Amino acid sequence: MEQWLECGRLRDSRDTSKVNIKYYLLGNGANVVRVFPFTAFQFYFYELFKRVLFPKGEKNVYKMKFICGGLSGICTSTLTYPLDLIRTFLTIQTAENKTGVMGDKPGMWSGMVNIVKQNGFFGLYKGWVMSMIGIVPYLALQLSVFDYMATHFMPDKKSKWFDVANLAIGGWAGFVGAGLTYPADVVRRKMQLSGIDKSADAYTSIPDAFRKMYKHDGMKAFYRGFVASQVKIVPAAAIMFMTNERLKRLLKI
Repeated sequence: MEQWLECGRLRDSRDTSKVNIKYYLLGNGANVVRVFPFTAFQFYFYELFKRVLFPKGEKNVYKMKFICGGLSGICTSTLTYPLDLIRTFLTIQTAENKTGVMGDKPGMWSGMVNIVKQNGFFGLYKGWVMSMIGIVPYLALQLSVFDYMATHFMPDKKSKWFDVANLAIGGWAGFVGAGLTYPADVVRRKMQLSGIDKSADAYTSIPDAFRKMYKHDGMKAFYRGFVASQVKIVPAAAIMFMTNERLKRLLKI
């Protein structure tokens, strides 16, 4: 609890005993803007790949669901990656921690412009390879676990337990997906900041990042923030899947 409070303390204020709630919302605007297309794309591409690659409707084949989830992850993450990069910078930007990229008045558009000026267009895709290594299995697991469990355990859509079941299965899918791929997500964010954020360690490659992180902190380096991440991801996934299934029911899809 003390660590969470420490994140919100006013480092640039004379009174460091106060907690400023705005620091808990750093990067939230970029996150909200990113979540809309990201969520829409992941469900769209998942269903699209299932129809295109498996037109016979092999509903009970888990491998098929996993492949479609992975392909959905590639398309979804690639299309929304610049927003994810900007969100990362806005999240770590504070009065004492200036990245040098976002500028004195950080914003989504100004941040993107500054990154392109300093690193070219592909600067918006820094850490993309590591992101694919993390996001592909994450979405593959999340989408396929939910789809598979819903196929076997979901009650009838008219059941009063329909929304509760979606919440439970969605939360479990989020937990499994994030839990098994969390180390890759930590390395991904490290790679995004490497060479751009002056306060972050510089890594020359993905193996170099793994090696240096392990050397400094051992295995715990790959699980920093794991509990806080699951506290966010589990309810978010539960609500996301429940909302999607409820909308499909209302729209008769």
